[in-house]
Amino acid sequence: MRASQAGRHQEVRFNYRIPDEALLKMAKLGAVIDGWMKQTNVTISAVQCWTSFESSSAWCPAPS
Repeated sequence: MRASQAGRHQEVRFNYRIPDEALLKMAKLGAVIDGWMKQTNVTISAVQCWTSFESSSAWCPAPS
């Protein structure tokens, strides 16, 4: 993790009180999406609301 990423991680954890486990899941999802976008030359993406995401994927990255 780069210094700028580490700083952002701490800022998000503090300001939004997101548990480390949930934040790690979101970071992994972001990394996978970024990698897929680079491999397929996709330049824009979007993710639906967490409730919809949870019902379609069987997990929710952040607690309700």
